[in-house]
Amino acid sequence: IWNTVGVVRGAERPDELVLIGAHRDGWGPGATDNVSGTVSVLEAVRAVAEELKAGRRPRRTLVFATWDAEEWGLVGSTEYVEEDSARLTSGAVAYLNQDGAASGPAFGGGGSPSLRAALRDVARAVPDPSGAGSVYDVWRRAAHVAEGAEPAMGDPGGGSDFAGFYN
Repeated sequence: IWNTVGVVRGAERPDELVLIGAHRDGWGPGATDNVSGTVSVLEAVRAVAEELKAGRRPRRTLVFATWDAEEWGLVGSTEYVEEDSARLTSGAVAYLNQDGAASGPAFGGGGSPSLRAALRDVARAVPDPSGAGSVYDVWRRAAHVAEGAEPAMGDPGGGSDFAGFYN
């Protein structure tokens, strides 16, 4: 089992960690599970590298990871959590799991209730590729959400790498 982990130390709050991870293994060929997740982690690394080259550092420490053996029982991420549990318990602010990050044109999201407002805010800020408003606008219309209500988001289950961090 081989995990890959990269760290960018935060400038203002280096002991606070924001982690973004995705598993590299899959049951078969396909872009959704989980090439899309791995690519999203790598694209985040590329974007942060550009900011670093420009002299801008993140406030918090960023940890980028690709996990091995997710399909075989969440082995890679679980081992990481077990090995670094003291630091994660005291300093982890968020874990952003990228499993099946992209599949077709429809947007949807889910996760910890404490992160749902942040996800909605990001969706509001990103233009939808269709040109029909923001990702959030298109999501709301597709979900047929009543005025004043929010599109539904799923709750974490237990079948992906977030489980060790969430627990």
